[in-house]
Amino acid sequence: NPYNFNSVEEILLDNNNSYPSSFSFSNGKIYFLNKHVYNISLQSDLTPEIIWNNNGDQLYNIAVDPYNEDLYITNAKDYIQKGSIYRIDSNGVIIDEFLTGIIPKSMVF
Repeated sequence: NPYNFNSVEEILLDNNNSYPSSFSFSNGKIYFLNKHVYNISLQSDLTPEIIWNNNGDQLYNIAVDPYNEDLYITNAKDYIQKGSIYRIDSNGVIIDEFLTGIIPKSMVF
């Protein structure tokens, strides 16, 4: 609850070594990074579902385009060289990848 910071719902992950990061919300779904890209539908049983498997990239941030619900996922690579941004659809199908500067973080729509 953003007004009093009380927890409204608890979502349990199946791995105690999980450290989810970078959350984004759109159209009744929460998208987050936890090595892979997950979504949770707020209209279902709140079970996290992997929608895009990470093949060893340093995924750093996620944002949802409010106009078409495409996901933008930043890849910091090794935190020294230039990174990249993946654009995938809400089902996890990659649409595009483009290069960025070092450690890409924020996206603005």
